[in-house]
Amino acid sequence: MAYEYHLQTAMELAVGGSTSNFEKDVVYRKWASIHGGVYVPVSEHTPPNPYLANVPNRDVETTSGLKLTLVNPAYMTRQVHELGLADYGLRGHITSLNPLRPENAPDEWERKSLEEFNRGKDEVWSLEKINDKVYLRYMRPFLVDSSCLKCHAHQGYKVGDIRGGISVSFPWEKSEKSLKAYLLNSVGVFGLIWLVGIFGIFVGQRVLSSNLLSQQITQDALRKSENTLRTVTGSVPLGIGLMADRKFDWVNEAFAEMVGYTRNELDSRTMSILYKVDQNYGDGIERVYAKLVSDPYAEIETRFTCKDGKEMDVSLRLASTERGNPSGSVVFSVIDITQARKAARELEEQSFRMQRAELAARFGNWEFDIGSGKVRGSMGAKLIYGMDRDEIELEKIKDIPLPEYREMMDSALKEVIQNRKPYDIEFKAVRQSDQQIIDVHAIADFNPDTNTIWGVIQDITEQKQFEDALKKSEARYRFLTENIVDVIWQMSPDLVFRYVSPSVKSQLGYRPEEILGRTIFEFLTPDSRTHAQNAFSERMKAFQEKSILEGTVYELEFVRTDNSTIWTEITSTPSFDSDNNILGFHGVCREITDRKRAEESLRKSESLFRSYVESAPLGIWETDGTGKLVSANKATTEITGYPHEHLIGMNMMDICLPEHVNLVAERFSRLRTSEIEAAEVQVFKADGTIIWESVNAVKLSEDRYLFFIQDVTEKKQAQEEVIEMERRLFHAQKLESLGVLSGGIAHDFNNLLAIIIGNLELATDKIDPSSQAIDNIEKAMSAAERSASLTKQMLAYSGKSVLDVTEINLTEIVKSQSTMLKAAVLKAANLELNLDENLPALIGDAAEIQQVIMNLITNASESLETGYGTIKVSTGLRYCDKELLSNSLLPEKPTPQNMVFIEVEDDGIGMDSKTIHRLFDPFYTTKFLGRGLGMSVVHGVVKGHRGAITVKSQPAKGTIVTVYFPVSESDMTSRGETVDRAQRIQVQKEVEQPVFGSVLIVDDEPLVLDFMVSAMTSFGLNPITAGNGKEAVEVFRNNIDNIQLVLLDLSMPEMDGAATFEQIKKLKPDAKIILCSGYSEEEMLSRFELSNHPAAFLKKPSKLKELKSLVRGVLQNDR
Repeated sequence: MAYEYHLQTAMELAVGGSTSNFEKDVVYRKWASIHGGVYVPVSEHTPPNPYLANVPNRDVETTSGLKLTLVNPAYMTRQVHELGLADYGLRGHITSLNPLRPENAPDEWERKSLEEFNRGKDEVWSLEKINDKVYLRYMRPFLVDSSCLKCHAHQGYKVGDIRGGISVSFPWEKSEKSLKAYLLNSVGVFGLIWLVGIFGIFVGQRVLSSNLLSQQITQDALRKSENTLRTVTGSVPLGIGLMADRKFDWVNEAFAEMVGYTRNELDSRTMSILYKVDQNYGDGIERVYAKLVSDPYAEIETRFTCKDGKEMDVSLRLASTERGNPSGSVVFSVIDITQARKAARELEEQSFRMQRAELAARFGNWEFDIGSGKVRGSMGAKLIYGMDRDEIELEKIKDIPLPEYREMMDSALKEVIQNRKPYDIEFKAVRQSDQQIIDVHAIADFNPDTNTIWGVIQDITEQKQFEDALKKSEARYRFLTENIVDVIWQMSPDLVFRYVSPSVKSQLGYRPEEILGRTIFEFLTPDSRTHAQNAFSERMKAFQEKSILEGTVYELEFVRTDNSTIWTEITSTPSFDSDNNILGFHGVCREITDRKRAEESLRKSESLFRSYVESAPLGIWETDGTGKLVSANKATTEITGYPHEHLIGMNMMDICLPEHVNLVAERFSRLRTSEIEAAEVQVFKADGTIIWESVNAVKLSEDRYLFFIQDVTEKKQAQEEVIEMERRLFHAQKLESLGVLSGGIAHDFNNLLAIIIGNLELATDKIDPSSQAIDNIEKAMSAAERSASLTKQMLAYSGKSVLDVTEINLTEIVKSQSTMLKAAVLKAANLELNLDENLPALIGDAAEIQQVIMNLITNASESLETGYGTIKVSTGLRYCDKELLSNSLLPEKPTPQNMVFIEVEDDGIGMDSKTIHRLFDPFYTTKFLGRGLGMSVVHGVVKGHRGAITVKSQPAKGTIVTVYFPVSESDMTSRGETVDRAQRIQVQKEVEQPVFGSVLIVDDEPLVLDFMVSAMTSFGLNPITAGNGKEAVEVFRNNIDNIQLVLLDLSMPEMDGAATFEQIKKLKPDAKIILCSGYSEEEMLSRFELSNHPAAFLKKPSKLKELKSLVRGVLQNDR
């Protein structure tokens, strides 16, 4: 409550200050406008205004030669604003949406404000940042009158138009801190004067009575003063009393009625009579008395127990008239704040979301003992000056003001000491704690009773505000009334003010004499006026009927002199004569603006918050300290599927999956000691479906928590899909890399095998068939052929093997292998065949598909650890849609189509997901024996046939591997094109005809060249060699008419076979070229882009007979 109250007060003061500045600007602008501007001497600071060049007589010269220039209202306002910024930190700016001077263009905030004025708004203010500092920005429009047209008629303005506006920027930090100083200063100074004064009333009465008994005029004055005191203290609805030695010495009737005791019952009793137990008394009153030891006044909100047992919250203010002796005479006042406290508690309960901040007071008081020379400073004073001692030497304090102010300070202090003249001055000082320069406003006066100087200082670096010191020599009744912050008043039966205390000036801005003789209705807002008239009318009727005799409390809104409004709580008590006829009313008026505005702000905030919660796309719910839901918005019911009434009372853990319950419990437990927690959990919806929820929880209080939930199921699924895609991409890249590596090795190995096999065949032709060496050569040839088979497997793995494509029936392939398949499985295993007899043909390499089937059967057999089990082999036709093909373990996914399949199922040990993902990795095996290449070959063959592979397996539950092959006509055509591209030359079955001519052999491997030279020579041809592409092109150019055939290796340094091919074709387009490579034909054609087809393709290694047939076929085809 204190925070909102002070914050609103600071805001009002800042707005009031801004309004005052604005009105000041308007007044002198109007004065300048009425007079058509003013002429001032031309100077560097005030040059002629270039934007008034169209105004006649802008510049004039006096008869003495003094040059003057016209300063119009805008020019004047701008210069005044510049002075205000330099001297006081106040920012002012005259601006317009259509300015004459570009520098007067509005900033963004001013532009929006001007647009608001055009829509009918008459003022705009808000807290904004300027250069990283917070300002209260205030702006009102100014209208065009006839005097404005002198400078602005040419812009098209007419009288009554909105010309622009003046913005005033008030430093907010100053307002807030100065208010805190003002509050504490007001309470301290006013309370001290009032409390001490009331004591003085009684003491003075006794002293006067004893010393002036012989002076009748003084007795009359004393009697009149005492009667006045009794009238005022007896009529106000404020508990007032005097304590002596901590016992009641005197109380007014209002206090006695308040607590339910008679004045005699209270006489000489301690205040503990008003507490249930001594402990409460000690915690409250004793703490206040302890404060009076060091402070002149003290205040506490406490709870009294009345005589009838009813408890009452009160605001208790005490002041000791004997400094440092709270057991002496103490004056007190009491206000019943039971209802206010109740409202405050309710308001605080509702405003739990508001931040709490501790108000840091920026004022201090000090006391200088002239006799001892010691200075006592309050904590506030020490904070302002940055000092840390309770008693400080006067000489050290003198060093705090800057040197240029010390003479003034010394003079002012001497005036106080010597002439008892108080001072009210402002100066700059150095704060001792951080050596910062601060502005200080100081007030001091002499206290003859204690021979001390007592003063108040305010840090006005941010805001200069002060309260004039009140005179302490007023009569005893004025001392009592004038120092109460609340306004005490008396009214006649027709509600005309008879008396108001001076504090009305600070509350409403009126002096008491401006209010006396006027009715209360004249000072109320229209709504409060209507409410008050109706309420007082009903009250008067009840008083006249004698049905009600007690007072009441009203909440009314007053209009201040500056047209701002404040809310007040008016306690009104009627006065009756002996016949219960109404004589008038008296009471207290206390300002409650901040409370009312806080209540309104809280209602709006609560309404806005509820509106946001209900319309938010996120699920928002609130729980108690145990985690049970107490409220939930519409989005929560949509996300969870539970009706609102079912959600209330549920716990988050009630709908969580079991595996997430502990996580939710742990995070909720952590939330008790942290500000926010977050988690993603799976929950059951009302219909039983499972979704992912993102949950963020915020702690509001010890027993209130706010949860924000969002359905992130799709996001989680997308994340999992991305992870799976990345895994598959990595696996595909890994296999691709290994395929490239194996293909390269196979190519190089085939080159070597071509040399070995070729030379072995040449050697065979040269050796006597009966020679024992023939047997050795045949063994070597067998080993070479086995090596060639191995390279074929490597190429199969890489998916780049040479496919001998034909139409194949998958069922017939299995049947033809059935004997071998049964031999491949363990003896104890059972092999079951379930084959579709009506399968369409597929286009593929029968040998490679046989190898796939054998590898799948072998792999399934080896999964039967005990040797017992069943292996089922099935074939069939199936339409493979996109969903099925997406599960393929190959990176390339075929398009949806009809596909034939072979499926191998076993009931062996099975595999987990990690093993499945590595199933096709080369050299990966879970068996003690084996090379780990079987499934890699399956991967390569199926990839080469553009098929698909799916695997289903679980540990201990067996495995199902399904391989799909396409049967579409488009695949037949594309593979037929691959075969046709090579333009294979069928070897003629007729009698061989002799060939002759020159053959250019191009290869970077010398051993290959040697073999080819021998082979061509044995064929009856004339070999010519070249070791690289460049050399081959040159040789061909020089022998273009003699070379009938070119044998060209594709993989060579410098200029590779493809480039050489193109160069030779340019020299002779019909040149016959046989391409030679260790790669497959398809891989060769994909690696090398050729503009023309070669005459033939020679796959390394090849036997001498195949080479001879190919060469003859190419040469004889020309004939």
